[in-house]
Parts: sequence; C-alpha cells; structure tokens
Amino acid sequence: MKKYTYYFADGTKSTIEVEDKWYDILKEMDEAERKSRYNYDRHNKSASLFDYEGDAFVDDKADPFENLMREKQREQLDAAIASLTDCQRELFEMVYIERRKVIDVAAAQQVSQQAITDRLCRIKKKLQKFLADTLV
Repeated sequence: MKKYTYYFADGTKSTIEVEDKWYDILKEMDEAERKSRYNYDRHNKSASLFDYEGDAFVDDKADPFENLMREKQREQLDAAIASLTDCQRELFEMVYIERRKVIDVAAAQQVSQQAITDRLCRIKKKLQKFLADTLV
C-alpha cells in the first residue's frame, strides 16, 4: 500500500492509501495530464498576449484589403487549376487536395512512381506559368 495525494481545483488536497498497482496507474494518469497541460499551454497562446514593436497582433481577416487580396488569389488559383486538362486536374486533386501519397496514386493508375512525379512537375510548371502570366 502506498499513499496517494489528490489535489483538487480549489487548492485542497486529500491523501489516501491505495494498492501498488492503482498507485502506478494514478501516477501515470497524473503524468499524462501534466504533459497534456504543458503541451497545450506551450502551443496555445493567445495572439493578444504578444506585441511587436508596440503594435499588438490584429486579426488579418478583419482587414478588408487582405480579404480582397486573398479572394483575388483564390480566383487566380481556381483559374489556373481550370486551365489543366481533366487528367492533370484529377492528379492534382488526388495528391494536393486528397493528400494521397504519390506511390499510392501510381499503384492505382498502374504506372511507376517516377511517372507520377514527372506529371506533377509538369502540372506545377503549367500552374506557375499561368499564374506568372496573369500577374503581369
């Protein structure tokens, strides 16, 4: 038997005796909760807690100009994707939207992985050229 101390949210604590196996389980649970709380606190900070050169972070979605630029970029990207052939568009969607692995796509299409990689390179070049021409 070992003594285990419970700590409550209101600051009080209570000590009880538990069997060894339960003590180990409770300690593991405490450690998992501690790690979870540490990782959450470490990775989830409100942007309002920070400032840069005296300026607090602001929500860029609130800026109408940023929204307009984001919408324009989305329209350009949609137009670029529409310029692809049906086969290219399907491959683009499988790899970049559905997040399928190149090797899985190659197996499904019964071609080599290098063939899919080459097709993706051609697609990227075509999209880059289209976007470069529309931005000029």
